[in-house]
Amino acid sequence: MNGVKIYGIKLSTGEEIYGKCVILTTGTYMKGQILRGSSKHSGGPHGEKPSLFLSDNLKKLGFTIKRLKTGTPPRIEKATIDYTNALLQPGDTTPITFSHLNKVYYDVLNQEDCYLIYTTPTTHEIIKENLEKSSMYGGYVEGIGPRYCPSIEDKIVRFSDKERHQLFLEPESKYYDDIYLQGFSTSMPEDIQEKMVHSLPGLEKAKILKYAYAIEYDAIDSLQLKQSLETKIIENRKNIDKETIKALKNIKIQVEKINLKILIGTENASLTAFIVPVISTIIAITLREQIKKYNENQKFLIQPIYINQNLINIECSGIFEIEMIHIINTICIVNKKRKGDKNERTSNRRSYDYGYE
Repeated sequence: MNGVKIYGIKLSTGEEIYGKCVILTTGTYMKGQILRGSSKHSGGPHGEKPSLFLSDNLKKLGFTIKRLKTGTPPRIEKATIDYTNALLQPGDTTPITFSHLNKVYYDVLNQEDCYLIYTTPTTHEIIKENLEKSSMYGGYVEGIGPRYCPSIEDKIVRFSDKERHQLFLEPESKYYDDIYLQGFSTSMPEDIQEKMVHSLPGLEKAKILKYAYAIEYDAIDSLQLKQSLETKIIENRKNIDKETIKALKNIKIQVEKINLKILIGTENASLTAFIVPVISTIIAITLREQIKKYNENQKFLIQPIYINQNLINIECSGIFEIEMIHIINTICIVNKKRKGDKNERTSNRRSYDYGYE
């Protein structure tokens, strides 16, 4: 960092990587905490490492950090599911996108089917009897959960008048044997999850490959982001280029003498005779002020060439006067920014872009 402008990142290994901009895809990793029942440990999704210090550093820079919570359902081994009484939920028969301008990137004839099942009275009883063992209702959760994505125990409590809740059996991939039990996210202990899953129709003998869990994590206040998701607090290094561009715009160029000669020829003599005066008129209108100002010291010529081939040849020469002070000023700004960029790299992942060379 240099003030409010960012130049790159520093890894936990101490390695530094520089760039024109930095994109943070924080997800649920910042100070992530995995919760199942009364068990709570530091971690990211699916056993990955959390980011332990990033949110603290962002807070020092002026970001408002919130504590949020979400959850994920268990993953079931496909071969252990009985689909006999499940309702088939095939994919779209025609491609559907959010925009009519989008290209279609999937084959509607090559999709994996999903299936619909429902919770049972036994499922509801198991959850009610063990509600205090849930991380959420046991008082172990500090973060705020999503409004429209409640856990299964939250559904049972908040919608107690409902006799059943729908669940979808969704393949996570064509290449894996994992089935995502959509609508069944929970923070119950593993032994209770076993009972809950086995109470569902077709899952009486199901094998749980990954147990469900709740996850707490730090997040940035979205009000501190622009619509482009760029932060309002920190600028990318690319914005520094504006100072260099401003310096270049201040350069005053005085034209002392200019010669412009254009030779044009086509395979068709009639076409050549038509094109040359048209181009001459366009250039004359575009440069009329400059031509008027430097009329005594400029030579302007567009000449047709009648040959049996297409040809265009442009020759330009002249004398231009530039005040030295503007050149020196631009060089000073460029050198100052290059020193701030820390050209010495420790990363070997990609070559450094010397933007001011």
